[in-house]
Amino acid sequence: MRLKELREIKKITQSKLAREINMPLITYTKYENNIREPKLEILIKLANYYGVTLDYLVGREFNNEFGYLGEDEKELLKAYRTLNRDNKFKLLGEAQGMSKAQG
Repeated sequence: MRLKELREIKKITQSKLAREINMPLITYTKYENNIREPKLEILIKLANYYGVTLDYLVGREFNNEFGYLGEDEKELLKAYRTLNRDNKFKLLGEAQGMSKAQG
């Protein structure tokens, strides 16, 4: 699972995350350290909190219409997910403009 990775991207502590999703710290710590598996409703709560899919949260990578993501694409996506809504729209507009400009 990508719990630690996502928490570190968001720059919050385990304690703060546990409080925000109304969970005992010890329980969350066990999830992050792969000592205990969260139930589906907890996975959904975590995915919603981070704004990711369940597949992404649990580390599932699969081939879709874009194919597998390369390392540079993963880095771009990781950075994108840290942006607020306005900056996401700005970045998307810039990327679309660059794509059109190169033909």
